[in-house]
Amino acid sequence: APDGAPPRLTQLTLDRCSGLDPDAQAMVHAAAVLGEPADEKVLAAVAGLPAARAQNALLAALARRLLTETPQAAYHCHPPLAARAVLDQLPGPVRRRLHGRAAEALARLPRPVPLDRVARHHRAAGSTKAWLRTAEAAADRAVQQRTPDPQSAAELLQEALATDGLPGATEVRLARKLAQVAGHLSGLDDTTHALLERLINSEQLPLGVRGELRRDLALLIVNQGASPQQGLAEMAHAVDELSGRPEPAVRAMVALAMPFLTGVAVAENERWLERAQTAADRSGDPALRLVVLAGRVSLTAEVGDRGVWALARELAAAHALGGVTRIEVLRGLCNAADGVAWLGHYDHADRFIRHALQLASRVGAEFNADLTKGTALRIDWGRGNWSDLENRATGLAARNPLSPARPEAHLVAGQLALARGDWSAAHQQLRAAGLSAPDNGAAPVITAAGGVLLRGLLDRGESAQARRTGEAAWRRLRTKGVWVWGAELVPSYVELLTRDGEQAGAERAIARFAEGIEDRDAPLAAAALQLCRALLDQSAGRTGQARTGFAQAAEQYAAIPQPYDAALALERAGRCALDAHQTPDQLVAAERQFDALGAAGDAARCGAALRRHGLAGPPAPRRGRPAYGTQLSPREREVALLASEGRTNAEIAAELVLSPRTVEQHIAKALRKLSLTSRTELPAALTARTR
Repeated sequence: APDGAPPRLTQLTLDRCSGLDPDAQAMVHAAAVLGEPADEKVLAAVAGLPAARAQNALLAALARRLLTETPQAAYHCHPPLAARAVLDQLPGPVRRRLHGRAAEALARLPRPVPLDRVARHHRAAGSTKAWLRTAEAAADRAVQQRTPDPQSAAELLQEALATDGLPGATEVRLARKLAQVAGHLSGLDDTTHALLERLINSEQLPLGVRGELRRDLALLIVNQGASPQQGLAEMAHAVDELSGRPEPAVRAMVALAMPFLTGVAVAENERWLERAQTAADRSGDPALRLVVLAGRVSLTAEVGDRGVWALARELAAAHALGGVTRIEVLRGLCNAADGVAWLGHYDHADRFIRHALQLASRVGAEFNADLTKGTALRIDWGRGNWSDLENRATGLAARNPLSPARPEAHLVAGQLALARGDWSAAHQQLRAAGLSAPDNGAAPVITAAGGVLLRGLLDRGESAQARRTGEAAWRRLRTKGVWVWGAELVPSYVELLTRDGEQAGAERAIARFAEGIEDRDAPLAAAALQLCRALLDQSAGRTGQARTGFAQAAEQYAAIPQPYDAALALERAGRCALDAHQTPDQLVAAERQFDALGAAGDAARCGAALRRHGLAGPPAPRRGRPAYGTQLSPREREVALLASEGRTNAEIAAELVLSPRTVEQHIAKALRKLSLTSRTELPAALTARTR
């Protein structure tokens, strides 16, 4: 066989075995069947030997170098391919008996029992019922997140579903569990997709059961597939098939009411929520009304509806009912925290997160609690709590590809990189946040990432790319209709239009934004609207009004608090002062604020503007090292040269054995001393200095 042992190894192994007594041979056979290192007790159980005889047999097998010992006092065939040689020469009935003993021995191990291995041994032993039962138990454990390896459970279920002659009810039950396990994997694989579709299209399947399976598949496609829009279509189809099953039908409708996908107008989400409410009320089931309430809290929080606070209090009070009710409360509170954080209500978001984490610890819902991690990153970004924020964001983004917080982690990492002047890292992180496939991402994250990217492109003067990015982002926001999500995007889009001389277009965009957030409880969007109006005044030459408007926007941002955006608004006010030949106090204040936050790129831009007008920014802190004045220190020059070659801060830090934060500081000082606004200007400036 292609996967068998090489002939010479087979012969050598069999020759060594032939010199062993029956007990020692039994221990070698047990090790070969187990296939992985096992301790003496497990080997003895599989070999069918009492402890005293097993010990002598083990010593003999070790002496003949047929088995080897690991540092953990476990034993396996040596070399591993020798196990294949041993198995190939065992008669089928003997192999099956040994596999049966292996399943029993592994099932008696201390918890957690290796259910996937137990299931495979049952299958090899020919115990189909035990195999299916154990495979299903492995799936249950994976769904409950007590295993780090859901892939193994998914493969077991796929193999089980390929078994001929499965009863229909068993097939459906296993298929639904496969869908649940697949929800914990990094993507929807073709095998799972095909198995679920095969069952869904079976003519023998009752309509309601088909609807439940279709809903399971739809959730997988929405969350993990390449076409969430297809998933939504499947979910809507499932609702029709579930007309006689209120519980799954209501849950499907609430899923369709969630506004997180781009391309679906929020009005459509609202219609699905009302359908869910009608169905829940008609059922008379309080549990279903709670499902709808959790969905309503989620939707009203995301759109900035002022009714969210009363609804959230009603939902939070329901946790006292206990049981599965707590999962619904947890889901609603996590989504509420996400929604109100986008609005700028950070204190409320904190309270929702604390309550959600308390509930998660009681019900063991780690996945739901993970929803709050991205929200917490965004809150710290907004408040200016940037200490170690980059490490937390990049760590979360890299740690778990399935984490629902991952897009937000990439967004925050991108915002930090742009603030610190690392355009390459910012662009990479923003694409990872969802801009590489915007139709498949989380709509609020995609909208914010589009705004951050557009601001960066405008700062770099990349007008053509800025135009493409801005128009695409504006179309997505306009289609979705959740205008409170436009706080990061709309000011940059207005600036894009005014730079291109499209004053009327900018006025229309501002009017649409103002209409969209009217009567909404959204401090961030309100501050962004004030900033937009000031931009319009500035483009029309109304410098004094613009300066006042920018200062008012800065005050609104500071009250949230959103110190970084407040500093950006102050910078604009200060530049208006420079244009009017007035003292740019606000520009000086902006530079100080950027410097305090660690926004090295923005601080360098402000400092360069002040020096061009013969003004000094805030004094640099005194240190105990040699003073180089306006000259680059040796380390600053070394870092600047590497940055000029296109290296990222992380790459420079690794090469010079520095922290990324230290690299940022060196680049900021180099930019300040060279009167530059961006690291992309470093190559020409450094070349000029060497002439």
